Amino acid sequence: MASLKDTLRNTRLDAITTAAGATATLNIYTGSAPSKTASPTGTLLASFALPNPIAAASSGGVLTLSAITAVSGSATGTPGYARMCSGTDDGTHTVEQLSAGIGSGEVSFSGQIFSGGQVSITSFTETEGNP
Repeated sequence: MASLKDTLRNTRLDAITTAAGATATLNIYTGSAPSKTASPTGTLLASFALPNPIAAASSGGVLTLSAITAVSGSATGTPGYARMCSGTDDGTHTVEQLSAGIGSGEVSFSGQIFSGGQVSITSFTETEGNP
């Protein structure tokens, strides 16, 4: 496995912040993830408006998103995947697609999401290379 220099790891992570742009969203869906270039499948459970910028500069190969404001669930269901988008979630604006679940996944929730219930993400970090 390759070992990457921290400056390279940070540059790659900071590219996510740049690609997300000023109006990024994080959308949580039920079911299995489609190709990241395809329109979303499943039911949209929650949509978070991410802060601008989404994160400060990466450090030590870790990107830590700025605080994310809680939202109300738009439907009831079990999280299956998440998409960070720089615009309309139609597959052409997908910055990254992540696994999601209850107690598992890259975006982990403590339980099912309920329509009208508060949905929170208490922290969001992403590590690049050299796991």
